[in-house]
Amino acid sequence: MAFRNFVRSILLALGLVALSGCGINSVPTAEEEAKARWADVQSAYQRRADLIPNLVEVVRGAASSEQDILTQVIEARASASQVQLTSSKGRRTASKSPGTATTRRCRTITPRSAPSPRPSPPT
Repeated sequence: MAFRNFVRSILLALGLVALSGCGINSVPTAEEEAKARWADVQSAYQRRADLIPNLVEVVRGAASSEQDILTQVIEARASASQVQLTSSKGRRTASKSPGTATTRRCRTITPRSAPSPRPSPPT
């Protein structure tokens, strides 16, 4: 009986040693694979970080363009709403801005009367 327990102990020890050696080669392989994946992540972060200054410049350029366009629109609206009557050689002409003289004759525009409100239907 003691011999049987001794044989079982030896077989168990040999089995443990054999099983522990099975995964010994997979540890460095998994470690290298994990390092490679982490290098991919860092590479992606670096690409994004390199693109940020370009994106900032594009946004600044677009903002500058939008500001110029807005300024031009505001000036165009302001000049369109300014009508000045000037007289030159006895003729009345309309000028939309102080530096621009047009040779059109001024016409009197009479506003239309507002339509009368509709009566409410009887209830």
